[in-house]
Amino acid sequence: MTPPTTPAGRGNINAGSRLQLDQAWAERAWPAHVREILPALHLEASAPERVLILKGRHLLDEGADTTSIFVHLSGWASVESDSHRGDRVLTDFFLAGDVSGLADINGVSHYTVTALTDVTAVRLDRAVVLHLLESDATFRNFCTHALRAQLDRTRNSRLALSAKTGVARVARLLSDLVDRLEGVTQGAGMEHGPFHIPLSQVLLSCAVDLTPVAVNRIVQVLRRSGAIEWDSTGVRVLDRQKLQDLS
Repeated sequence: MTPPTTPAGRGNINAGSRLQLDQAWAERAWPAHVREILPALHLEASAPERVLILKGRHLLDEGADTTSIFVHLSGWASVESDSHRGDRVLTDFFLAGDVSGLADINGVSHYTVTALTDVTAVRLDRAVVLHLLESDATFRNFCTHALRAQLDRTRNSRLALSAKTGVARVARLLSDLVDRLEGVTQGAGMEHGPFHIPLSQVLLSCAVDLTPVAVNRIVQVLRRSGAIEWDSTGVRVLDRQKLQDLS
């Protein structure tokens, strides 16, 4: 079994015991490119910690000093920033294989990362990260992959926001999230059924820059089309092709 996490009294995060690198630890549910970096991390004198971030808590706060990065192993997190209008803008979602804090090279977080579900992650001190970037090609390639993926998602988000209708915006966003979930499950060799995305309609409205009232109408359209189901836990995508056709 995976080593359990236990409370450590560090604000938003429950820290587990130091990670033990064995076959049981490298769970099938973690993306292959994450498992590949574990040997490099285990060799460091400052061994990585597995941490649990409870639903609703923050991994990072915008404007706060950051001393660590987090390699996500499971769960969902939202990425938000302040706009020039003073409100919050949802800019991304982090899933297994993504990295929080990697772009904060000046030691200050550029965004707030909030756990939408319970999130498990590996926490690495920034000094260890800088050392590995210089000394380990596997880790360097992993970080490059993570940053490139974030840039690709930024481009996809801008394309979604340029859609001519609100239905197309929402359908494009949900379709892109399903593509990411499918990549995680396929990489782990897992079977999957309908994809569940833990979004509230308020959170979705932030992501597509529409009012909650407009998003509610759009959700009803998508439900009637048979593309999705929606309940208090989020959205379940039933027909990806319909989403793609609508986007």
